[in-house]
Amino acid sequence: MPDKGFSPNGDANNDFWKIQGIDYHPDNEVKVVNRWGNVVFETTGYNNQDNSWKGEANGKLLLGNQDVPDGTYFYVIKIKDRKPLTGYVIVKR
Repeated sequence: MPDKGFSPNGDANNDFWKIQGIDYHPDNEVKVVNRWGNVVFETTGYNNQDNSWKGEANGKLLLGNQDVPDGTYFYVIKIKDRKPLTGYVIVKR
């Protein structure tokens, strides 16, 4: 189950979006979109470590790895042989 929010402000506390149990499903796909449906983050193999969302746009919407604005974002998490998990996450620096 994904956290409902995180604060990527560099204080080493909740600086990335944690998805509980994702490590047990390494062939996952994670996509995060803004309120207009534009992809701001997308990856495969999300793992709550080196491959996690830290509030950056990873080159999908903004140029380069720029911070996304504070706000509510929507996600789709796909895990093999399971129904996609959808919901929202709040970014607050």
